Amino acid sequence: MKVLGIGAIISAIFLLALNLTGRRKAEIDCLAELCRGLELIRAELGSRLTPMPELLGLLEDQCAGEAGNFFRTVGRALPLLEEKDFSSLWSLAADEVLRCLGQRELDIVKKVGTVLGKYELSEQMNVIGSCLRELRAGEEKLREAYPQNRRLFFGLSAAAGGFIIILLL
Repeated sequence: MKVLGIGAIISAIFLLALNLTGRRKAEIDCLAELCRGLELIRAELGSRLTPMPELLGLLEDQCAGEAGNFFRTVGRALPLLEEKDFSSLWSLAADEVLRCLGQRELDIVKKVGTVLGKYELSEQMNVIGSCLRELRAGEEKLREAYPQNRRLFFGLSAAAGGFIIILLL
């Protein structure tokens, strides 16, 4: 019975390490796709002045994972523009869909929504470019730290499992 309990505890600790590693990877992937989306927004607004419903549809198709879901959610909320402003819809969608992001990155994404369609094109492009640089820097930092964090998560789980085995024996 003791062995079964030890096995269950070690399995739970290992699954925790897998979960933490998976969350970090999901955050990196989401940031990469959001950067792709912001690049597309900047390109479309800068060259064709694509209308927002069409642009959101394009983003939904071009971006994978949570980023694609985010743009889809914003696009589906567009009929509510008579009741709420665009930045509120963008912010609500970010809070609802982009749960894997840290607060700093989430605030950066929300900042983009505050300028889209409200200011001169040059100001929109500047803010999008600034936010894109910040998100890329965050993604790169997480991507560089990912292998070390993965080893840390699994090392801690192995150490905790070993400690529990010693305590229970």
